[in-house]
Amino acid sequence: MVMWIKVSAGEGNENLDMSQLQNAIAKRLKVDMEGTCDSDDIAKIISNELNGKRYLLLLDDVKADLDIHQMGIPPCENGSKIVLTTRESHIRFPRVDRVVKVTYLSPKESFRMFQDVANCPKLKDDREAEACAWKIIRECGGHPLLINIIASVFQKKDLNLWSEGFKSLKRFSEKGQH
Repeated sequence: MVMWIKVSAGEGNENLDMSQLQNAIAKRLKVDMEGTCDSDDIAKIISNELNGKRYLLLLDDVKADLDIHQMGIPPCENGSKIVLTTRESHIRFPRVDRVVKVTYLSPKESFRMFQDVANCPKLKDDREAEACAWKIIRECGGHPLLINIIASVFQKKDLNLWSEGFKSLKRFSEKGQH
C-alpha cells in the first residue's frame, strides 16, 4: 500500500494541521471516519488499519516538525517505510534510519533521468512521446525519487499509452494536494 500525502499548508512555513493529515491518511486507507472527530480516536483507527500491514508512506514537502505517532502511524514493521521530503534542514523526525540530502534536478537532468529509467533512448525521435515526457517531468518538479518511480511505471507502457498515463498521474497528484 502506498500513501502519498502533501504535508505543507501552502507557501508558508507550516504543515497541514493534525486533523487534515489524519483525514488524508484515512481517505487513502478508505476508512470510514463518519462521526469520528477526536484526534486520538482517529489515530487509533489509523494505527489499527496499518498495524501488521506493509506500507510506504510518502510525506511530501514537510515544513515543520511532525509527530507521526500522534497521526496514528505505527512503528515500521514488515518492510514498511516512511519517506519524508523537506527543504528545511531543521526538521526533526523520530524513527529516522538515515537522512539523504537530495537536490532538485534541472529540467535537462530530469529529462535525462526519465529517459534512462524509462529505458527509452529514442524518446526524442517521437515528438508526441517527448512532449508527454516533458509534461510528466514538470509534474515531478525535479524530485529524483518521484521521477524514478514514475519513469519506472512508464517503462512498462507502450509510448502510445503515455498520454493516458500522464492523465492518471495528473489526477493522482491533484488528489495528493489535500
